[in-house]
Order: sequence, then structure tokens, then C-alpha cells
Amino acid sequence: MRIQDVDLRLLRLFVTVVQSGGFTAAASRLNVGRPTISTQMADLETRLGMRLCERGRSGFSLTEHGEQVYDRAQQLLARVEDFGADMDAIQGNLSGEINLGQIDYMTSLAEFRMSDTIRQFCDAAPKVNINLLVLPEEEVVRGVVDGRLHLGIVSDSANSSGLAVHEFLHESLFLYCSVDHPLFARNDSSISKRALAQARLAGGSMAADPLRKLRGKERADARANNLEAVLMLIRSGRYVGYLPDHFARGFVEEGELRALKPELTCVPGGLPVITRTRARKSPQLYLFLSMLLRQGAAAVRSA
Repeated sequence: MRIQDVDLRLLRLFVTVVQSGGFTAAASRLNVGRPTISTQMADLETRLGMRLCERGRSGFSLTEHGEQVYDRAQQLLARVEDFGADMDAIQGNLSGEINLGQIDYMTSLAEFRMSDTIRQFCDAAPKVNINLLVLPEEEVVRGVVDGRLHLGIVSDSANSSGLAVHEFLHESLFLYCSVDHPLFARNDSSISKRALAQARLAGGSMAADPLRKLRGKERADARANNLEAVLMLIRSGRYVGYLPDHFARGFVEEGELRALKPELTCVPGGLPVITRTRARKSPQLYLFLSMLLRQGAAAVRSA
């Protein structure tokens, strides 16, 4: 089908309905009546020739076609908004500032090329001021939620409620001990699950930790709010702890750390970009976000 302005308007409505969880919430969010939402959704279904959602006493849910259209609509609308931001940048109309937050240790990941993105953005939008903050993960999330930060880079264990999550980079986490720990000198084959479960653990939440079931508890034995703190606890020789492989690599090569039973303890992780779901994104944010995600995709392909 040929996309017209009315289709874009109706697709934006559809995306809002899905993100709101139904017609009533979308009507309140858009400040229009529920019958208007219902009529426009029916118009969209007629134009597409397919039923997109079920609505009634059982609640709101997407059909199989609706899930596919929702995914494609998000991609299409993002491209339209990116194009508009690109045009503004070409005309030199972007100004103001953009506030970015990220968790620590990112620079040890080879695929993370924030400097390249910043250089590209500054060339395209020289009048926009960039404020870049390295913060604990919960502060990055809180900053994006309350609007102090326009964009954040976190781990995929972060609470993403009320946030738009954009796939960005990936990493793997392993359980490490230091050369002064009793398990360091033992072969993996001689380290039992029981031994791992009994080792004192440093870190934060264990929600994605393979040791969670083995240990029978969710909290670590020593708490730490960032990786530098986890590393210091591990290097004491009294704790084991999870670290991203790229962050630990130098210490492993120096013989100071080792990963314990990687086949058992590995946790594949993501490093998504988050933005506010309900906030209207400025052209400069759309431009920076599109550049950052393109850089990330290109880095992953070349890795």
C-alpha cells in the first residue's frame, strides 16, 4: 500500500494505544474521547484490511497481525522522525542541549564508540551543547524517567518500566575470583556447584545470576553499587563476583583474576539505550539517538 499522511496519523494513534495498554488509557493520554479512539482504530483496520486488536470485556490484546504491524509501525515512525531531525540538522536549526547518562566501565568495551557518535553529532549540530554523565545505573534510570536525562545507557537488568528500550550492544558476564582466593588454584573440574554456592559473593542484585538457585538467596554477601567496587571486593581474595568479560580482561591477562566454571556461570547481557516512553523527543535527541544506534550496529557487525 502507498503510505499517506492519514496512515501515519493513524499508525501513531495505534502505537499510542498499544503503549498505553488499551483504548481508555490512550484516550486519557491523548485527551480525546474513547469513541474517537475506537473510530480511528476501526479506520486503520479498514485501510490495512486486517484486525489489529481484540477489545472487550476480556481486555485489550493484539492479534498476530497487530503485533507485526505494531513492530513495523514503530520502525516506520522512527525513520520519519529521524528524517525530520536530519533535515533540521542539515539546515543548522538545532540548538539547546542534550543530557546523556551512562553506567561506568563502558570504555573497556571495544564496540562502544560514543566518541565517534559525539564527533558526528557535533559536526551535524554544532549549536547543541552535550552534557555527558557517568552514574550508577539506578541514577541513570531515574534521570531518564524524571526527564533530567534525555537518554541513558544501562544494563538489561535495569528496571525499564515507563521507558522505551532500544537494543544497542551486548556483553557477557562471568564469575571471577582473584589470585588470593582459595578457588583460584583449583581446576574447574574440581570445583563443585556447592563450592560456588558457598563462596562469599560480592555485587548487587542476583536476579539473573545462575548461582541464585544454588545459593538459595537473592542478596549478595557484600553489596556494591558499581563495578569498581565489585572489583575491589573480588581483589581482596575474600569474595567472588560477576564482571563483564571486557572489563575483567586486563586483570585476567595479568594473572590477577580468573573466571570460575564459565560454562555454568556465564550470563549473556545487553546494554540497551533507554529514553522516556511518553515524552515528546526533541529533534536533537532523535538525531543523537539515531547516530548512536547506527554506530552501535556498525560496531557489532565489524567486531
